[in-house]
Amino acid sequence: MQVLLADEYGFCFGVERAVEMVESALAEGETVRSLGPLIHNKQEMQRLAHEGVTAISEPVQIGRGETAVIRAHGVTPQVQKELEEKATKVVDATCPFVTRVQKLAARAAEQDRHVIVVGSPDHPEMIGVKGYAPDHAFVIKDETEVAGLPWLRHPLVVSQTTIKAKTFFDTAEAIKTRTHDEVQIVNTICSATRDRQEAARALAGMVDAFYIIGGRHSSNSVKLLASVRSNAKKASSSKPKTRSTTPTSSEPKKSASPPEPQPQTGLSKRSSNISKRSAMKARPDSNLETICTVIC
Repeated sequence: MQVLLADEYGFCFGVERAVEMVESALAEGETVRSLGPLIHNKQEMQRLAHEGVTAISEPVQIGRGETAVIRAHGVTPQVQKELEEKATKVVDATCPFVTRVQKLAARAAEQDRHVIVVGSPDHPEMIGVKGYAPDHAFVIKDETEVAGLPWLRHPLVVSQTTIKAKTFFDTAEAIKTRTHDEVQIVNTICSATRDRQEAARALAGMVDAFYIIGGRHSSNSVKLLASVRSNAKKASSSKPKTRSTTPTSSEPKKSASPPEPQPQTGLSKRSSNISKRSAMKARPDSNLETICTVIC
């Protein structure tokens, strides 16, 4: 059996950064409290809990002498202010890609413009972004919800950093029907998200089974699954069916010899700057949560 590994895998830059910031705080002997799960990966959160990180659900649960960590998804300005008032130290581990969306939304609101954010309204990242333009922002999941928007003033359209590109651009195009003003469209999808989806789609037509190893509640993993399923169906419909036969023999079975190593065709070598943690997370034998198997 041949096992292929996607060109892009492992934790993205924002997650790597958040984990490293927490580990630095732990190394300084600080009592670390994360407001919500630092990242959407159950096994990594268990590892951090073992190291001493505790997750809290509200700022009121933090106290003096403790370090509060803002997770990679970010929070509203009001929540950040509450943390700064209660904790001795606040570590802002918001992903820089998310920070960019927050700043774009805040700037548009200051100009009295509407902000349309394409993403999941209940996702922590979207809740945080809306907090930067509470009276001007609307969060919609896709183009089917555009008709429910009010008439828009010089709208800015941005996205959740982990959604599919097609969803974003289709929705952005539909938003043009809700205004007479020019629509500013800024693609804020994380480059790591885009690269991983493209790498997975490239493999979907080359394999018989596709395993995505990640968190069940991770937007990245769920969107990756959707992308792979779509391409797997296309590949399956165009792939010729073959009949498999199993030879029989009356001769006694011989013990199987170890298979010869097979080259990983169709894949480029991983760049040398991938961290050891990312590589470990992608190993098939690592203790991670498999969220799906896609049969091609």
